[in-house]
Amino acid sequence: MKYVRVLAHASSANLGPGFDALAVALEGFYDIVEARLEYGSSGVWIDRVEGPYAEGVSLSRNTAAAAVSKLLELSGIGEAGVSLRIYKGI
Repeated sequence: MKYVRVLAHASSANLGPGFDALAVALEGFYDIVEARLEYGSSGVWIDRVEGPYAEGVSLSRNTAAAAVSKLLELSGIGEAGVSLRIYKGI
């Protein structure tokens, strides 16, 4: 089974005269999204959401799933099966 895991740190924007152009990453807070290629399946779905902020995450309208679906569409991969596991630390 092939997979990729991405860690995204929280950030703080609006720093002084930089407005939304300048920001800093905050090391202590982050989300992790793990995408697994599921052979014999098609579509993108949320397999599991965990972490201290998992309770409020929508499984039906999720930006991570929407982004992966669009990536598959634009890359021409099409009907691959991808399951997402999300750790919500932000």
